[in-house]
Amino acid sequence: MPSHVQVAVKVLKFTPQNRRKIEERLKREVVTWKKVSQLDYVADFLGIYCTPNDPPYLVLPYYKHNNLLRYTSGCHLDARLVLAKEICRGLDTLHGNNVVHGDLKPENIMISDSGHAQIADFGVSIIPGLSGFTTVINWNARHSAPELLPITDSVPVKPTKETDIFSLGILLMQLFDGRPECLPYNHVHIDQHRDPHEINLIRAIHKGDRPRSENYGFKYQANRWALIEKCWAADPRSRLDIGRVRAKLA
Repeated sequence: MPSHVQVAVKVLKFTPQNRRKIEERLKREVVTWKKVSQLDYVADFLGIYCTPNDPPYLVLPYYKHNNLLRYTSGCHLDARLVLAKEICRGLDTLHGNNVVHGDLKPENIMISDSGHAQIADFGVSIIPGLSGFTTVINWNARHSAPELLPITDSVPVKPTKETDIFSLGILLMQLFDGRPECLPYNHVHIDQHRDPHEINLIRAIHKGDRPRSENYGFKYQANRWALIEKCWAADPRSRLDIGRVRAKLA
């Protein structure tokens, strides 16, 4: 790698007890990650750097445009539609290679210097016991499918292609809304002091509550809102697959 290339380094966090198991899983996954990162609309994955006494590091390109909503603020709707199609194509690439993203949200969509969407941080969150800067054990309630947000002590559910589709629906809603501060479920009041884990929001999601079109910029985008709603079905089996999302978005 040329010395002048800027990279981003992601430190992976785990306990000494599960280090060897996670490193072995990483070695298996890196082959697939390298493969899909060579394809369109998926962020490059440069490799893993390991030393004997330190945790492994994921080495990724540095993207100066590293937040989708900030980048698209003020963009014409047509430009946002192009990026939406690129994101869907990138997710289709991942799913076609049996890679589940697991943490799809605007912060994980990079924009290349040539202005194209690049899906980043794919696959890491499906490795049990592993966490990093943007991969957390407690799922982000506003971007996650209800089955990833247990309200009891039930066995945790791993991310799936279907949970990715739910998250994609939230992401597309934010992208088409066009505001950098667009907040999913903005009609649900959360007291961060009394409810720091957003339990009330999680309960509402399990009861079928979803973002409301009147709170977002969809007055003249009824067809797109209908598509997004199909990504939010409570039953994962009723959600569209990524191929059907792409077909309806065309």
